[in-house]
Amino acid sequence: MMNRNTGSDGDDTTSVQSANIQAAVKKATTPMSAGGEMEGDPVGMAEISQFVSANPNAVNDLAKCLKARVKDSNEDVSFISLHVLDECMKMFNFTFQAQVQKSMLKRLAIMAQPYGGYPAKLQEKTASLLVSWGQLYGSDPRLEKFKVAGAQVRKREVQEVAGACKKDELKEERSELKEVQRVAREADIKEIQTAMLEMGVAPEIAAYAAAEHNAAREQQKQSQNQGQGRYAMAGSDLGPDATVRLPSARPDRVPPSRPLLPAEPPPPPSAPVEDASETALQKWRGVPPKAGGDGGG
Repeated sequence: MMNRNTGSDGDDTTSVQSANIQAAVKKATTPMSAGGEMEGDPVGMAEISQFVSANPNAVNDLAKCLKARVKDSNEDVSFISLHVLDECMKMFNFTFQAQVQKSMLKRLAIMAQPYGGYPAKLQEKTASLLVSWGQLYGSDPRLEKFKVAGAQVRKREVQEVAGACKKDELKEERSELKEVQRVAREADIKEIQTAMLEMGVAPEIAAYAAAEHNAAREQQKQSQNQGQGRYAMAGSDLGPDATVRLPSARPDRVPPSRPLLPAEPPPPPSAPVEDASETALQKWRGVPPKAGGDGGG
């Protein structure tokens, strides 16, 4: 009976401890206006420190409560919870850090990804924490996962910076190419205009003609690049409205757009065909067959 009551008292104490930690975490991570910035109640942070100092085993309940607040659908609650989590990582010992590594690191690594589906504010905050934790705690072999997570974040950031630099280089190259093309067009216009002026053409007409010539040439280049000059085939007189019919795969079907082959000439006239029965009768009688015609004796 005594043992049963002692166990019951222990369970009640644990429940009270969990409830106190949960209430303190909620207070510390609930947004409140202070100086125009969103932050939690500092009293809650003091209560967390007091409860964990009185019972070091409370770090497990603390990690569980902070994980729930980090996952909260309210962006401000989640952001403040990340800040409180960082303060707890600095304040408490290895036991709490190991518990965070075990129960929260995977979710934090997902939150730190640019395309993880989280708001940019949370993504940047989480990525910054992982890099910082990797430097502060990753040297301990037991907390090596923090070092790995921080290295992954830094690698991704380097790749993003390299990609942005590559895009900038491509933009600069395109700008330079456009500038070269513009200068070439202006040179061509001036060359044509000068030639027409030397021929005695009025300056206004020469400038207009040079610009029209350059515009027509640019349009022709665009048509060639876009594959619109498919009817300009060598040796073909087909117009844009012509219908091209491909030959059928069946030999007994001739496309109507192609002329039929000429008919074969009729065979030459053959010699008259003799009656087989009459020829056989003559051979039986010993009479040679007739050379042709009716003849007769």
